[in-house]
Amino acid sequence: MIKIDRLHRIKLRTTAVALTGAVLLGACVELPTAPTVAVMPSPYKPFEVFQSDDQVCRGFAYQQIGGKPSSGTASTSNSNLSYYGLQYQYNLSYQQCMYSKGNQIPGFAPPVNAPAGTGTGSVERQSGIPKITASFNRPVSLPAGGN
Repeated sequence: MIKIDRLHRIKLRTTAVALTGAVLLGACVELPTAPTVAVMPSPYKPFEVFQSDDQVCRGFAYQQIGGKPSSGTASTSNSNLSYYGLQYQYNLSYQQCMYSKGNQIPGFAPPVNAPAGTGTGSVERQSGIPKITASFNRPVSLPAGGN
């Protein structure tokens, strides 16, 4: 009887220590810092503007999952989420931000109205061929029959 009671206590202690370790390690989830989804710049958007959009949207997505500019670990409200759950939320926030700035998300229709400052242009027709001139003064010609 004494041996069984002693073995039972040892098993309980071992289990308690293992569970405590798992809980403590699970509370320290690293936050994602980069998207794992593709986003393309809208046509005629300068690459420098696209890079600026990318940086702004990375910061926005990081804050949406509970990150603070100087913090690398999850806040207590997100500590129960897995890394993959946080990455999914990060990706959604990043894509929403990039789409709202007029960038293209694969699988979604391009934004109808690009925000102000992303480039303006005009369309002229010369002999049936549309000629598009973007705000950075680089003419682009489309084949006849294009819109």
